[in-house]
Amino acid sequence: MSKRLPIMNSPELESLLYQKLYDFFLQHGFEMMAGKKQFRKTYADGFQNVIFSISQYEEEFFIDMNIGIRFSLVEDIAQQFLDNHKEYHQDSNTLIISIGKFTRNKYFRYKIMDLEDLNFTVEEIQFFLHNEGFSFLNKTSNLKTLDLLLNKYPKKSCKYLYNQSHRCFKGIIVAKLRNNPKFLELVKIYKSQLTVSGAPKPIFGKFERLAGFLATYSVN
Repeated sequence: MSKRLPIMNSPELESLLYQKLYDFFLQHGFEMMAGKKQFRKTYADGFQNVIFSISQYEEEFFIDMNIGIRFSLVEDIAQQFLDNHKEYHQDSNTLIISIGKFTRNKYFRYKIMDLEDLNFTVEEIQFFLHNEGFSFLNKTSNLKTLDLLLNKYPKKSCKYLYNQSHRCFKGIIVAKLRNNPKFLELVKIYKSQLTVSGAPKPIFGKFERLAGFLATYSVN
């Protein structure tokens, strides 16, 4: 017979989840940042992170997990032109994807009803990160791969960002930093994408200002 969870609410489950994952993440160089609901590992150009969110429906809990990276130079430029609150600028992700999207099971979340479920979920999280997640984070923590993921198919939505308008901004920033020969073409494509998606005029204006800024930006 399965054991009932020794918890009453989402914060208690969150705390228990972090406790059970703490040593695993520590072994892989990640520090716990409970206040930001994540484990984070810094590297020369930014950070990698694994973010958890927990929701409750009656007696069932659902854990969603996102993995992502921040390339600080990209974000330092992007956040000057995006509408994110200033207090979040240093925590913004360049790429972020849910476990569901990553595994092509879009709406997947871990379902928790008892302690047995939680222990199994912890094992599943560790297995995924060990076999796929950490490798993905390491492979994407550079401009070359970012350019590929953001800009290879500019006319298609990018699953590695929730906000496709932000993808347009970050796409041209990465292209410029990479000296991508298609930079000007990408600017035109993303400008068109913003128009088609019905982006508000202020967003469109900020994109044009960013494009102008990047046109004269010197890449050392």
